[in-house]
Amino acid sequence: MRRAIEQKQREIDTMANKMTLPIDTDIMRMKIQKDIEGRHRIELDAKQQEVDRLGEQYYETKRTLDVLKMQLDTQRHEFEKEVAELKEKARKESSELLIENQALQARADDKKDRELIRQLRRDLDCHKRKE
Repeated sequence: MRRAIEQKQREIDTMANKMTLPIDTDIMRMKIQKDIEGRHRIELDAKQQEVDRLGEQYYETKRTLDVLKMQLDTQRHEFEKEVAELKEKARKESSELLIENQALQARADDKKDRELIRQLRRDLDCHKRKE
């Protein structure tokens, strides 16, 4: 009977070991999982912070680009307006100079005509005197 009790005791111990083994395995699996998750969580958090930082830099750079584009468009518009004004001014000055040139040319022609008329009158007077 003592043997039977010892054998039953061993069977109970074996059963107890089998019963406690999965619990210990689960606990160890959970601990290992927490350790791995902890390391990966730290890496993941670091990567997320880097993504956030780079995202902020991207949006800041994009905003700066938009401001610079707006300034460029404004300056381009101002320069185009200034060029158009200068072209118009040059066209007006050119036409004024052309008109002035024509007037001066006409006056020069009148002076030549007057000189010619004077010369012809002198020649006529000389001719009349000779007759």
